[in-house]
Amino acid sequence: MKTKWYALDHKGAMVFVGPPRVVLFEPNKAQRLILEEISSLEERGLAMMLMFLKARQLGITTLFQILLAHRTFMFRNVNALTGSAEPDK
Repeated sequence: MKTKWYALDHKGAMVFVGPPRVVLFEPNKAQRLILEEISSLEERGLAMMLMFLKARQLGITTLFQILLAHRTFMFRNVNALTGSAEPDK
């Protein structure tokens, strides 16, 4: 299923995967599920206020950094915040 965000995923979001590799972002299964949920919220006109706890090794942070960068670079009057549950981060 192609979500509203499908074009973003395949248009040039590049991710660093280790020296010297930078590759085109290709969402994994967990990331695609989240993209579908975000698309659903957006279609219904609801706020995208999401929190993912214990989402380690699923690429969730990478996905959200790409989405936040896109939203803040391409739209006006956008506020975005990334936080950590760990005090030292």
